[in-house]
Amino acid sequence: MKFRGQLDEVRISVPERSADWIGAQYKTLTGDLITWGSQP
Repeated sequence: MKFRGQLDEVRISVPERSADWIGAQYKTLTGDLITWGSQP
């Protein structure tokens, strides 16, 4: 099967990335607010 589409960005990394990490990275590129830790 051939790929039919376009790639906007490709990242190659040595460590394996979790689905949560990939999702967080995606959200940082879409302008959504992401926070870590407790909220005051």
